[in-house]
Amino acid sequence: MSTVDLSTWRITAGKNLREIAEALGIGGANPGRTLQRYENGSRACPLDLAVAIQTLTEGAVTPGSMAATRAAYLRDHGQAFTSSDDGKNGAEAASRHVNDEAAGSHAETAR
Repeated sequence: MSTVDLSTWRITAGKNLREIAEALGIGGANPGRTLQRYENGSRACPLDLAVAIQTLTEGAVTPGSMAATRAAYLRDHGQAFTSSDDGKNGAEAASRHVNDEAAGSHAETAR
């Protein structure tokens, strides 16, 4: 299965921001706006939420695609992604970091 960005998946599924935010348990004053920030990459998506998104979308949106969206946003806005774990910049580091974390989480679940 090929991956898509969250916004594309949501629109294709015929859902609005509020519905998806609610399904993911996103709280706050305006959960739909928070979700929109994750969708466009202006806000980093926490790993646990990225995994929940992958589950909700049945794998169509992955933690790696969420990290790539964030890295593209930062690149387009003249900012750099810095992973505190490996000290490298760019989409590759972001994707590797998120995928490593997700793999570790899945390995623990399988035990």
